[in-house]
Amino acid sequence: MDGTIVNVAVYLTATFAAALVTGVAGFAFGLVAAVVWLHILTPLQTATSFPADAVFEVRKAASLDRLGRAQDRGAIFRLLLPL
Repeated sequence: MDGTIVNVAVYLTATFAAALVTGVAGFAFGLVAAVVWLHILTPLQTATSFPADAVFEVRKAASLDRLGRAQDRGAIFRLLLPL
């Protein structure tokens, strides 16, 4: 990426759009963002962004674990097994 204003704007717009799409879907940010990033960045630059994406995915999984522990398991079982 040569750093022109247009390339930076396209990069930031593509990253925001990928975050929005994967926020709805819940996974695969790197794959969705790479579709546009490969048009702007070199393959080496795009490939080095995937480990950073993995860090954020691990943080998302950790927050889901806390959410799971905060749920009332008795209420869930009463919904699943109505007696």
